[in-house]
Amino acid sequence: MKISYVATVLFILLVLIFGVNTRAENISKDEAKRLETFLKEKLGGNLPKDAKVTVNGYEESPIKGFKKGSFKVDASGKSGDIPFLIGQDGRYVIFGESIDTQTFQKSDVAGLKKGAIPLGRQQIPILLSEDGRYLMLGELVDSKAKNKPK
Repeated sequence: MKISYVATVLFILLVLIFGVNTRAENISKDEAKRLETFLKEKLGGNLPKDAKVTVNGYEESPIKGFKKGSFKVDASGKSGDIPFLIGQDGRYVIFGESIDTQTFQKSDVAGLKKGAIPLGRQQIPILLSEDGRYLMLGELVDSKAKNKPK
């Protein structure tokens, strides 16, 4: 599976700019080394030459069958943590965090719930259909609201 250039650049920017904290638990040295090697191989030449990658956290995830952790990347005097989920068997890795949609609140529009996805220090607003089938990035904007003169 090949990661696109744009996704790789975005990933590296997230590593260098934003940080996410996770609580560390037990992970074997062999598993940590395998995951560090995996990240370096996937990003290949897109990581700075001085990049050091370590597994910074590893604990149970709210999603059954997955653990969560983060890759700590130190490069060019900057560092950041990139969260990931990993299957219990260690085969599949998902970059990012799980979002609990049960915490979403009803919106002003029937049938939609609103919430946010944390991205570093920012919150990306999202809308979710109440049946959970549709997810929309963005927020509701009232098109009939009158603009007040400045």
